[in-house]
Amino acid sequence: MRVLIVGKTKMGTNSVCVGGWDLDNNTSVRLLNPGGRNHAHNTPFHVGDVWDLVYHTRDDLRPPHNEDVIVTSARLIGPQANLTDTLRGLTNPNGGCIERLFQGFLQFPGPGRTGFLTRQTGVPTFSTQFWISDSRFVRDDYGTKIRYRYEGATHRNITYKGMNDNPDLIIPQGALVRFSLARWHPFGDDPELKCYLQLSGWFV
Repeated sequence: MRVLIVGKTKMGTNSVCVGGWDLDNNTSVRLLNPGGRNHAHNTPFHVGDVWDLVYHTRDDLRPPHNEDVIVTSARLIGPQANLTDTLRGLTNPNGGCIERLFQGFLQFPGPGRTGFLTRQTGVPTFSTQFWISDSRFVRDDYGTKIRYRYEGATHRNITYKGMNDNPDLIIPQGALVRFSLARWHPFGDDPELKCYLQLSGWFV
């Protein structure tokens, strides 16, 4: 299958979650290595490149991460021309208020807080989504974390987990933004598993 690499999200210090778009089936995929794990941080998969991949769906899917596939063979084809226009045409991105992301299942605990999922309140059928921003995002770091403040009707702070260590100060309104959901994980003293919203990249 021809797969366009559309995102790389940091997972800890040594691995990345690689997002792709299957051009032959017009579907989103999350690429795992033959062992079913995320790729190393120095993977040759780069955003904007098209690869000829052989893959199969992961056996033990855990919704909402239904896009997980195991890559068993990979051959680089080359860069995708007009990447932003291509993605806008392929992905049919949603727009509007950020609360509409991921089928409306995200919970936002308050102004300035990022969204998350729990199993009790519902789980969407996908874990990656393209979206047309109805408002700008302004970089607003928190300690060592790169965060962006969504300046829509209700301010939300979302952690950026892409590969650029010094990204733009502003993501303009109307940009094509890619979001992803982190893996299920407990946070702090709360034993309940959550999937947190992540900002993985944007295209202008």
